[in-house]
Amino acid sequence: MIFVTYNSCVKSVKQISGIMQALITSLVALVLCHQYIDALVLPRAGSYCYSSDNVRSQMKHFTSKTAYQVVKGTNFAQEVIVPHCKPVKFWILSRHGTRLPEEDQIEILPDLEDIRDKIIKNYKEKAAGDMCLGDIELIRNWVLNKNITTDKAQFLTTQGWNDLKYMAQDYKNALPELLSQYDENEFLFRHTDTQRTEASYKAFVEGLFGPNAYQKVKVTPPPSDDSLLAPHDRCQTWVDREDEKKGSDTEGGLFKKSDVMNEALERISARLGYAKVQKYKKIKQLWDMCRFEAAWFIDQPSAWCTAFTMDDVLVFEYLDDLGKEHANGYSTDVNPNIPCELMQDLLTRLSSDDGPRVTAYFSHSALIQLFATALGIQKDTALLTSSNFSTAANRKWRTSLLDPFAANYAVVKYDCTADPTDPSSKIAFFSNQRRIDFEGCRNGLCKLSDFVTKYKKYLGVNCQDVFCTAKKL
Repeated sequence: MIFVTYNSCVKSVKQISGIMQALITSLVALVLCHQYIDALVLPRAGSYCYSSDNVRSQMKHFTSKTAYQVVKGTNFAQEVIVPHCKPVKFWILSRHGTRLPEEDQIEILPDLEDIRDKIIKNYKEKAAGDMCLGDIELIRNWVLNKNITTDKAQFLTTQGWNDLKYMAQDYKNALPELLSQYDENEFLFRHTDTQRTEASYKAFVEGLFGPNAYQKVKVTPPPSDDSLLAPHDRCQTWVDREDEKKGSDTEGGLFKKSDVMNEALERISARLGYAKVQKYKKIKQLWDMCRFEAAWFIDQPSAWCTAFTMDDVLVFEYLDDLGKEHANGYSTDVNPNIPCELMQDLLTRLSSDDGPRVTAYFSHSALIQLFATALGIQKDTALLTSSNFSTAANRKWRTSLLDPFAANYAVVKYDCTADPTDPSSKIAFFSNQRRIDFEGCRNGLCKLSDFVTKYKKYLGVNCQDVFCTAKKL
């Protein structure tokens, strides 16, 4: 027989009341958080969570949309010091900084809003996908910047301005004797006829001489037919090849249809919650916006980068490298001849003790890559093809390192008459503030005479006759 006292009854009622209150509190919390609970799909074991990755090493593999800061050299100030020698000349070819998308890319930006909503719907209604909650929230909260309009296509961004400004400061801090004091007879600046290269020039000058310094600096106006800084645009063979590379029977076109690419598209589609594999064109739009946003806002995660694991990034990087090598690399004997006038300019200015001590040019991605081809650097033993992705992981032709936003080649000439062992003039060559070790040079330091001899084929020729031909120089 069970006896229930008054006190025990009260105690039981209080316990039940407490349980009920806890249940009610939990239910209220569930109701308040229903939009998160509905969307919550726990990632599979081992799945990648972009939003919680503080390293995000894939940013170093965004090809020509890579942010300069994540790949530039960090030891330039030390590498530029040469015992018994003093810097006497500085020559630089720079790509413009981070820019806005091209006109046709801007026109389809609103599509991303529909894609965003569809991805959230996939997670909320279908409980499909493989992203962590933080990644889902990045996509849910993404908003299209309505200020990005077609009339500003390819304009330099704020980050692009800073790319060039801080780069100039790096060079000035390392070479104050050359770059600190402006003299219009000692500085030559030139850019192409585009907003992004003109703004990049102004930002570079600001980095050297302070705010609005470009208003007092003399700059050579860009010619309408720019054979120095835009020779590729004047070469119909190159222009035709640019159009042809979009075809389905090119190496790039074949790679788009390969098992490697199809598997990447399948992974990405599943990660975003799609039941069917999405077309390359749609995923390419996410890839482009991921890279642009990562370059515009270096310290902030891009919502669209959540779609790609490192494996996927490497596939898209390879596709871009493949196309760029066949367009601007070692695929044809025409390419090394295209920057003929620029090579002449470099060799002539380095060989002379006269003229400006500083020469600074601002151009575009294609010329950066063509210039590398003329120099013979970043060359692999074989061309990249649609079928050698698996064996090309350590390739030299990697546009992420060769041609990020604000990519540049800088050459320093030294007077070494105080060197008791070798008083001859020397040069040091840098790519994105990383020393280039040419064959026959020692620790990145070359005798000027050896360097000029190595590329003497560009001297004594009429570049207008050969720049768009496969003629052997």
